[in-house]
Amino acid sequence: MTDQKRSVGLVVTTVLPDGTRVAVLQIRGEINPEKLPDSIDESFPGACQVTAHGRLKDYERNDDEALIREVSEELGSGVACRVRAQVDQKVVLTQVDDPSKPVATYHLELPWQFLKEVRLVPASGGLRLVTADEAKKINELYRTDKVHGVTTRIYQDSAPFACLGKLTTMFPDEREAVQRALGVFPV
Repeated sequence: MTDQKRSVGLVVTTVLPDGTRVAVLQIRGEINPEKLPDSIDESFPGACQVTAHGRLKDYERNDDEALIREVSEELGSGVACRVRAQVDQKVVLTQVDDPSKPVATYHLELPWQFLKEVRLVPASGGLRLVTADEAKKINELYRTDKVHGVTTRIYQDSAPFACLGKLTTMFPDEREAVQRALGVFPV
């Protein structure tokens, strides 16, 4: 098995004006232009992922450069400037050193005003703000169909039109990172 390029992720947390602390997650959209020309369909559409995530490029010397580029690509240059200014304050949440899938996920706390600067790409399915209590209830993505993805609302069979809430589903390592960033588990 050949070694894979290292992946990096970032969980951004913020405190909203009402005092609620949340993690900012991205919702996977229906399409992924990065997969062209082979496919355009995103896997696990509707699932959540950390605030920004991606692989290091050949020209990047370290995780910081990759994090800033990924934030710029996924959330816009305004948010990337904020991350660049605070990247030295990031905290490691999870790290996997397995050569077949090396990944590190970091945490940064940003002021809530950064949300006004977010510029999502067309392939994004949007953002979801998750509290610590909601993070405890995040479902594992492996129980979800890869092609059809995640239904974003929870309905009860006895009342199919009564929405019980949003369904948040993530890969287990990213779920753990979000829970650590929100203090559900110690870092």
